[in-house]
Amino acid sequence: MEVQSFAENQDIQPEETYQLIVFKLAGQAYALLLEEVREVVLTPILSKVPLTPNYLAGVANIRGNIFAVFDLEKKLALAASEKKEESYTLVLEDTQLQAGVLVNEVPRTLEVNSSQINFSPELINAQNMEKEIVKGIVKEEEDLIILLYVKQLINFED
Repeated sequence: MEVQSFAENQDIQPEETYQLIVFKLAGQAYALLLEEVREVVLTPILSKVPLTPNYLAGVANIRGNIFAVFDLEKKLALAASEKKEESYTLVLEDTQLQAGVLVNEVPRTLEVNSSQINFSPELINAQNMEKEIVKGIVKEEEDLIILLYVKQLINFED
């Protein structure tokens, strides 16, 4: 798969600069495009909903709206991180789906060029996922950050 064709399919354009919001799950750095996140809030009290998947942490009232809050460590079948007293919710920027994802630490922002993103995760996605969830792998010095495709992770089926 060509870098350009994959980039075009995933809303990433060659030679562009992107703002990412970086967070850790199970000790690994992950990121979303900043434009996919409306805000970061302290996680409010979550109400569990019966007969829902274990990765749905619950629902929360955030600024007068009800949001489904997902635990990506469970959704991605990662080892659970040590839970801290305060967690944060990344409220997603989507007018059709009011959802958020839990993170244990205050996320950080990072600006990267498309040249820092490896757009060849097809092997990773094809191994054990029905749909692509990895947009690319970002190299930041010696660290690797997995750039997720949030609309594939959280969808109406959930």
